[in-house]
Amino acid sequence: MKVKLLILSLVMFNVLPAQHTITQFAPIVAYLEHSDTSDRGVIIINCGTGFFVTDSSETFIYLVTASHVATFMDNTSSITYLIGKDSSRTVKLYDLAGNNFKWTHHDEADVAALKLKHLEYIYKEFENHCFPITNIEKSLMAPERDTPITILGFPLRLGYKDKFSPISIVVNPASGLTRLPRFDNGIETILFMIDRPTIGGYSGAPIFQLPSAHSNSNFIMSIEAGGQPKIVGIVHGTMSDVTGGKLGALTPSRYIIETINKIK
Repeated sequence: MKVKLLILSLVMFNVLPAQHTITQFAPIVAYLEHSDTSDRGVIIINCGTGFFVTDSSETFIYLVTASHVATFMDNTSSITYLIGKDSSRTVKLYDLAGNNFKWTHHDEADVAALKLKHLEYIYKEFENHCFPITNIEKSLMAPERDTPITILGFPLRLGYKDKFSPISIVVNPASGLTRLPRFDNGIETILFMIDRPTIGGYSGAPIFQLPSAHSNSNFIMSIEAGGQPKIVGIVHGTMSDVTGGKLGALTPSRYIIETINKIK
């Protein structure tokens, strides 16, 4: 059997492997949490998923999440990310962003980004944690409905304690692009739907489309067109009705690029 192998060039912050499994993208995602105490002494926890992106010049690192998650995250909030094989480290967001702590929100879409401090120890810490912006789908599009896509994050606050192991689910796109009011603030934006609901804690999680192997008529294994993993969206939320029917709603990845460019 002949096998066609895809060889990817590695860049400074690129973690894209030659063979793709979703587990290999665990370093990219991070668990975000902010806790407050109510007037009655009840602890209120807001949480979500973020992920690290480096720009095309590899000059800066950005933490990306949903805008409605970032709204709750200030410089006292915590971030937990992978170190080593499966251990985690938790620090304050201030430790990564410093005195210039400021989320940049997209004007319409549910996307926000935070630029990390440009310090040597931070860049050394995250040199293997970043997804290159050049591999984020730049077109305003929804994936084909027969193409599986994978969400990777921390639903129900799972996957970040003790052994760092973010939770992945494979879903299918269920629509093309559609304009709907955002679930958090009612602002109209472009979304696409998936065939199952998302779960609390997945907000802000990246949506990966991985190249898949297939056999042609000569039984030669090959890699589908493009050959590189892409981020095609970010989790927004779940739409439901009184019958109990639910669909997940995702923000197209084009808005991630627009948000980072807004910072630059």
